[in-house]
Amino acid sequence: DDAYVNGHVTFVAPRVGGQISRVLVDDNNRVHQGDLIAQIDKEPFEIAVAQKKAAVDTADADLQAAMASTRGLEAEARSRRWKLQGAVQDLDNQVALLHDRVAALDKSRATLALAQANFDRAKQLLGTPAESRQQYDQRQEEFSTATAQVTQALAGVRQIRASLGLPTE
Repeated sequence: DDAYVNGHVTFVAPRVGGQISRVLVDDNNRVHQGDLIAQIDKEPFEIAVAQKKAAVDTADADLQAAMASTRGLEAEARSRRWKLQGAVQDLDNQVALLHDRVAALDKSRATLALAQANFDRAKQLLGTPAESRQQYDQRQEEFSTATAQVTQALAGVRQIRASLGLPTE
């Protein structure tokens, strides 16, 4: 009845918490450092790993969708930039054409003024030896042609102004 047991007791703590699914040693067995004593249930950890992998897969899919959306937006921005550049070029062309038509109108008005002066002079000289009926008719035709050219040039200017959204006058 005076017996005693000599033994060494060591407390063991796992690095992770969980339920033990298997105990691999029996009571009073001698164990050494590195021996497997118990096995923790793997299922909760496997589920957590699967959830994290699914979250990573979802994040990858979201990244791919965001990258595709970004590429689409970049393409749309480039397309709009080219459309804008084309519109600016068209506008520049229309403005240049307007300047050309205005210059043509000014030229036609100058021609009209000269034809008007020649016609008025021919009208005054009609019936005198200095002016024949043929010369008078020629000056009248030049005046009529110059008037028509002014009207045509003015119509061209009005057309371009209207296409630019400007008042025609």
